[in-house]
Amino acid sequence: MSTGHAPYGVHDLGGTSNLDAMNEAWPVLIGVTGTLLGGLLGYVYSMHAQQLQWRREDLRRREQREHAPKVDFRVDLRFVGPHQDSWITEVLAFIDNKGLVKYETQSLEFELRALLESDPVAAGDESIGFQTYIPHVLVTGTWLPSTWSNTFIEPGIATKYSYVTSVPQNATIVLLHARVKYVSDAEVTHTAEALVAVPRFPD
Repeated sequence: MSTGHAPYGVHDLGGTSNLDAMNEAWPVLIGVTGTLLGGLLGYVYSMHAQQLQWRREDLRRREQREHAPKVDFRVDLRFVGPHQDSWITEVLAFIDNKGLVKYETQSLEFELRALLESDPVAAGDESIGFQTYIPHVLVTGTWLPSTWSNTFIEPGIATKYSYVTSVPQNATIVLLHARVKYVSDAEVTHTAEALVAVPRFPD
């Protein structure tokens, strides 16, 4: 008479087979998981190291101001010679790019003022710090030709710009004020001035 139980001495080996399979699969699963985790950790570490490198580079650029214009900008006047009742005068600008980056200028302008023999010596207002007032504007202009929208300043290159005008015979002092503006993410402007005595007119 059957009781529904397995005969004595006969065992169900299905559970043991499954256990053996799992025991064999665990090392593979652990290996695959370790490989994936190692790759993920390596990627995270690599990105972190890259970000640190970017931060160090950014800090170095900020400290060394690589992208800030390292430009020596100065101006001067050259009285070429007398003609009738005026001095023919060369208005000069000198730009020396001492940095490693090429810069683009969007404006290079000047104003030339004069103090005449008949003018009293007087202080200006607060806008010029109460300095001696040079009242007469002789000319405002630019060193860039009208056909140029800008000009480039190559690294390691010194460039001279010239503008020819005239200064009246009765001028005693001239003041040249100039400004150069660079094309950049932030507005960067340099100014320069020259205060020059006008030579005595030959007899």
